[in-house]
Amino acid sequence: MSQSRSPPPQSGRSSNHGIEELSTCTDGKDHQTRKGHSTFSSLNPQEYAERVRDHSETSISNSLYSGQHFDNLARFLWEPYESTHHETFTHSSIERKTRDFAWLYELRPDLPASASILALGSRNGNHHSTSEDNCLLILRGYPSPQWLNELGSQYNIDPEFYHRHLSFLVRGAEKQQNMSFVLPSSQRTIFQMPLISVGTQANADHSNMPTTRANASAKMDTYLHNLRIGHGWECGNSVVRGFTVHDEQLFSVEQKVTVYVSRINKASERWIAVIWFDCGSDLSQSPEGPWFESSRSGFHTYFHPTILFKPNIPFKDHQIPSQRIATAPSRSIARDSVHQSANLLSTCYGRSLHPATISRNPVYALTELFSFVSTSEITLLNVISARLDDTDTDLLDMDPMAISRAQTKLLHYRRVLEAQSHKMSEVLAFIKNRDQLEWPQSQTTKALNALARTEQDFEYLVARNVLLQKRCEGALTTIMNNANILEARSGIALSGRVFKLTLLASTYVPLSFSTSIFGMNFLQFEEEKKGYWVWTLVAVPMLLLSILILLWDSGKIRRGLDKIRPMALER
Repeated sequence: MSQSRSPPPQSGRSSNHGIEELSTCTDGKDHQTRKGHSTFSSLNPQEYAERVRDHSETSISNSLYSGQHFDNLARFLWEPYESTHHETFTHSSIERKTRDFAWLYELRPDLPASASILALGSRNGNHHSTSEDNCLLILRGYPSPQWLNELGSQYNIDPEFYHRHLSFLVRGAEKQQNMSFVLPSSQRTIFQMPLISVGTQANADHSNMPTTRANASAKMDTYLHNLRIGHGWECGNSVVRGFTVHDEQLFSVEQKVTVYVSRINKASERWIAVIWFDCGSDLSQSPEGPWFESSRSGFHTYFHPTILFKPNIPFKDHQIPSQRIATAPSRSIARDSVHQSANLLSTCYGRSLHPATISRNPVYALTELFSFVSTSEITLLNVISARLDDTDTDLLDMDPMAISRAQTKLLHYRRVLEAQSHKMSEVLAFIKNRDQLEWPQSQTTKALNALARTEQDFEYLVARNVLLQKRCEGALTTIMNNANILEARSGIALSGRVFKLTLLASTYVPLSFSTSIFGMNFLQFEEEKKGYWVWTLVAVPMLLLSILILLWDSGKIRRGLDKIRPMALER
């Protein structure tokens, strides 16, 4: 499927056509009007894309709710309807490329959550007209515009949800301006969390860590560039947002999960929660990044499991049937599968949750996701803590090379911890403010206890992160102190050598000076012995005078004179 990013064609109508406008009536009350479009709940996929495109054309000159930041999303959603789009798409042809992208869970109070894979173009959302069940919609990996338009029109999905998750479509400068921080009030219905997977690159040559990290950063930049333009990407491919090298073998990748919760419509108590994972098909079947080096013989990558805790789990049925595990068609690159724990979330979500509670409380429905995120985060913190233990060993060695390696490692981990601290703090704030959310909530004991445990876990993560940051700061302070000590020792040793050199020069310079004077032959001695005596009588006073100047301390002499002066005055 073509992934060109050409600008959407300009329509011949006003740039704010179809955008919800705020106008003031004569009675001072605000009311909302829509022009030229059907109501939002009855949009078809093309109308949904058109609405987003029209909003992206509004600017700072005509609206306080400018949609210019939607420009990249609008281009992406409008691709199937471009007049220059030569490729013919049918739902059947797209479906072959996008299987397993969307999973729908109907949350029934009397049955465990059950998933069904949605088919593009089947208008699966029509069941909401008669069904009383709330639902959970899970999306996996890289999207196609057809899927986003279809789901957006069926489930009334806020385009802001798409915009935040598809932040990789935004160029660098715009991304730094719009995506770095999000106000808490803007996260009442949409919020994001990181998913960390720790892995091992067996037989990798990472002996020079600064060079290895620089090469990995360059490869990651290329990967993100190809991701932004869609080069080599297919619907359902896994997406990676960040890559970190920890040591000669360990690394971690960061992916995102974005959550959106909304009522089906304003008149209904029914709700839908949409969870979009970056994890899609196996990473071995997705575009290659720095976690793979296929050109190296014997090179092998695998991920460590993210192990969730559940009491007495060995005595419970927790294995996933093989037919439920999502798979992807093989690509041209032959490579062993690289399994991630996060890939299983979409296929078996909610198995550990109480059916009656999950069907009534969307916050409780997310506790399994919160548990996975917190477990993946503590895995990363454990890796960093172990690496800092190695740094403590380097600090005991006063070798300058070891100290330099330790300083580089500490600065690297301090940056990683600061970034993770911000993300975990946002999740914790969201959980703490759950009572302020405009979400349906069932205040059952089971839900309250689960959310209290979740809040406690994230408080621990934030506190643990702060302790590790302080540990980095303390180690960096120790390095600075050690550097000062080494500098002082070097200065002391140097001053000792300078003193010896000065003493030696004070001995030889007067003697050399006197011999040079007598070497001028301005006076001839008649007796040889008399000449030596004359030279000795001249050289010895000069040597004593030089030593006196060497040992001269004006401060001591001044203090001595200050003591003598009162005694002289008394006499």
